Amino acid sequence: LIILMFDAALVNFFPLYAETLLIGQAAIGTMFAIRALASTSVRLPTGVGSTRVPSRYLMTAALVLGMVMVWSICFLTSPLALTIVLAGEGICFGMFLTSGQTFVTEQVDEADRGAAMGVYSMTGSIASTAGPFLMGAVAALWGLRSVFWFTGALVFVGILAFLYLSSRPGPAAQA
Repeated sequence: LIILMFDAALVNFFPLYAETLLIGQAAIGTMFAIRALASTSVRLPTGVGSTRVPSRYLMTAALVLGMVMVWSICFLTSPLALTIVLAGEGICFGMFLTSGQTFVTEQVDEADRGAAMGVYSMTGSIASTAGPFLMGAVAALWGLRSVFWFTGALVFVGILAFLYLSSRPGPAAQA
């Protein structure tokens, strides 16, 4: 769902939404550059932090932050506010990627870590492929702003599913 939020909702539909607000292409590009810097800036600290804070908590915090950021796009029209929201989503994305990889490796036996990381990456690729179709249908049915509301709702459901599933011990924890 984190990839769905970024690849489907933000990359494909945020520029269209910003354009309806008469925000220029250069400003939209600058917003995405600030988002990328925010995402990059939290990856190393998240990796270091995952030695002290369980990766499950970091992932949950990232998902909650991302959900709030993507939902808030529905209500914002100011370029500055939208830039702050994109930076917040960038922080979410960077935290999630780093803590997510840590979480996956913690949950499986050493011999299965390569396959587990492959499945982790594959699910993101599926979201990158199918997400724009889904979000396009949502936009066609309910309008452009609904893409961000719908994405936030999906992430909320994902948070609940993650909390439930991650509370169960994995094979590495059972050994």
